[in-house]
Amino acid sequence: MDADRFAALLEQAGQATEPRQAVELIREALRLWRGEPYQGLDMPELTADVRRLTELRLAATEDRYAAELRCGRHAAIVADLTELVDRHPLRERLHALLMTALYRAGRQADALAAYRDARLVLVEELGVEPGAELRELEATILAGEPLENAVPATHPVPAQLPRNVTGFVGRSRGRKPIG
Repeated sequence: MDADRFAALLEQAGQATEPRQAVELIREALRLWRGEPYQGLDMPELTADVRRLTELRLAATEDRYAAELRCGRHAAIVADLTELVDRHPLRERLHALLMTALYRAGRQADALAAYRDARLVLVEELGVEPGAELRELEATILAGEPLENAVPATHPVPAQLPRNVTGFVGRSRGRKPIG
């Protein structure tokens, strides 16, 4: 029953329109976990289900931290993400979340160091280079560019003025409008 409730809460979080609501729903889902699935049972027929549930839990944890980033809690989650990366060094998404949190917290050098650590682990353990997402994230950080999917402003800021503004401050009647 807990597994069903867990899945239902994750589904609700996936449909949430506000990142704070998604965080709360995922936190509620993760609070249902107590230890490892089927802890204490040595039954080979449960092995696949244990792996599936463990993967779901880890994916939900990643989703929670992605939602935390959308809430603007970059600095607050760095320690948690660092610990998760240490426990799951082959999960590229965790590395990407950590790099993003560090970079958005104003720690560009640390974000780049996190990429180097991720690359080293992947090359040494698996003999592969990081995937496209991590490589693109590193390039963005190196360039000092803002990251996509940044926390949106409460009110959208227009990119340009509307055509033919008549009551604009500082315009005189004798000047020709631009555009």
